[in-house]
Amino acid sequence: MNKFVKVMLIIAACLAGLGVLLTACGVFWSVRTANRLLPDRPVAQALAVDVASLRDIRIDTGVSRLRFETVDASEARVETSGFSEGEMELLQQDGVLTVRSRGVLGDGDLINLGFFRIDWLGRLHTGTLRQRTITVYLPQTALDSFELEAGVGEVSGALPFTAQRMDIACGTGNVTLSELEAQQLRVRRGVGMVTLTDFACETFSLTGGTGVAKLTNGGASVRADISVGVGNVTVDGGQWSALSVEGGAGSFTFDGSLRGVCTVEGGVGETELRLADAADNYEVQLQKGVGDIDVKGAELVLLGDDNFAVIPGAGAANLLTIDQGVGAVKLRFAEK
Repeated sequence: MNKFVKVMLIIAACLAGLGVLLTACGVFWSVRTANRLLPDRPVAQALAVDVASLRDIRIDTGVSRLRFETVDASEARVETSGFSEGEMELLQQDGVLTVRSRGVLGDGDLINLGFFRIDWLGRLHTGTLRQRTITVYLPQTALDSFELEAGVGEVSGALPFTAQRMDIACGTGNVTLSELEAQQLRVRRGVGMVTLTDFACETFSLTGGTGVAKLTNGGASVRADISVGVGNVTVDGGQWSALSVEGGAGSFTFDGSLRGVCTVEGGVGETELRLADAADNYEVQLQKGVGDIDVKGAELVLLGDDNFAVIPGAGAANLLTIDQGVGAVKLRFAEK
């Protein structure tokens, strides 16, 4: 046997040993994952909430469905079902209510494939989420902060509390929340759909993600920052002050009122602004890009070098600056 054959046999033996090791690890983790997602004896947990001392709420859903319900203070509680023994942490301490799922792999992160919204077993959306639920029952109350880390599954309900700061991080599931009221409202998008309805804040931020976002009957009284990203973003109703929009591959649709100095930086997708008031409430400066420009309800004035304006020099209280980018821009003003 020559030297080359010996080397190749050694390499083959090493690769075979590595394959056996990886197979064993895969079987171990698959069994552990299956046991956690499909427990033989799922347990139900409940935690009574002391509303008088409650100041902060921190929730990490993992693989589950979360819903908020409004109740009297005497009935305030958190209930979970469908989880393995010890998988959920329910705790209220020093004014902080913690609801935390340990996740599929213990304290590690949930493994998913992004757009496909499945785990490596392909079981996350085949019935397991209907069995794994978290329900938060609270009365109308005021908090310092609310932090939500949404995983795989749905989040829904009308929030029965206000907060100085709300921070909502969306995962691969859908988040549908209403009646949000905060000084600072921050939303980080994921893959799924984000729907916020009937909300009010001083400062607002929407960043990241590839999913769809729809903001209905909301607004920001001081400042708002929106990053379109890959998915489409729709703003339907409300009054927005100092709005700054960073375009992306998705489209951006706005239907409402703008106040103060606002900027829209177009991306690849289409930008459509349907303003709820007449053109004389705005001074618009527009830098043309690659796409078409369509304005109704006012005259578009060419200033030269691809610079356009609507009612230039009128001294309106609200200034809107649009840098078109690649996608088309549609601008609509209401009739007087």
